[in-house]
Amino acid sequence: MKILQFTLTCPFPPLSGGEIRCAANARALSAVGEVLTVSLTGSPAQTWLSNVRHLALESARRNGAWQSHRPHPTMRIMPADELAEADALWRAFAPDLVVVENIVLAQLLDLAPQHGARTVID
Repeated sequence: MKILQFTLTCPFPPLSGGEIRCAANARALSAVGEVLTVSLTGSPAQTWLSNVRHLALESARRNGAWQSHRPHPTMRIMPADELAEADALWRAFAPDLVVVENIVLAQLLDLAPQHGARTVID
């Protein structure tokens, strides 16, 4: 099974509560298959898990993840270039399951119907 995990911040190494949770989820998901963790902040990082890889959305790093206009602090409007990059990664990796790790990233759910993978928001 191939699993795509979207996170707001890079969970490797886990430094905050949210990152600890995302890293723990990646570890648990790795028990059932290959995991690609994609975050909107941070640089691509090495993980200590053999079948977990990490990438960062380059467009989000360029844009400054929290500099996008947002109508509410728990919302983030993803610019078109970030959605396009996420869409391309989703298509290239062709996961069986997609885990969106934060309600702030809910806009990624708009991509789900195009790809057919089961999708979970955590």
